[in-house]
Amino acid sequence: AHKLVDTVHKYGGNLSLKDLADYQPLDVEAGRSTYRGLEIRSTWPPDSGGLGLALGLNILEQLDLRRTGKYTESVESAYDVYSTLQAVQNLTRYVRDPSVYNVPSQLLLSKEFAVHEAQEIRYQAKLAEQSQKLHSTAATSSPTAAIPGPPEELSTGTVHISVIDEHGNACGITTSI
Repeated sequence: AHKLVDTVHKYGGNLSLKDLADYQPLDVEAGRSTYRGLEIRSTWPPDSGGLGLALGLNILEQLDLRRTGKYTESVESAYDVYSTLQAVQNLTRYVRDPSVYNVPSQLLLSKEFAVHEAQEIRYQAKLAEQSQKLHSTAATSSPTAAIPGPPEELSTGTVHISVIDEHGNACGITTSI
């Protein structure tokens, strides 16, 4: 514990032995979602990974990847997968510690929301297709031309780490700024 606190201080952080002694782990239930009839269980906020996984699978479930073929062999399918990953990245930036922020987990996980996001992806693909027909320059011929740039940087955030060793000992820490 002393070594951890010393290392945190060495790099400008603020952590004390009292912080470690006072820490109380939270016992939270795993999040649940479905994908094509299969149950998905994963971590939920403050961790964005499980929510992002469920959100991405919900969107992909709405897109007909079986019709468009493997994403490595089909431009349309690759665009759908890429756009889904972009949507997940853009939406999970709102995921924070639910004890501090109102995280719209139920909205993000609803099948109705996934339908909306999938429709937006198809709409953007149609716009890009029309753009290709109107312009012959290389800069506008990509199906990804209609995708906006990266989201603005946020001044707040949450980081969560969970570790389980070979003996089943588990530890997690969450930091919100």
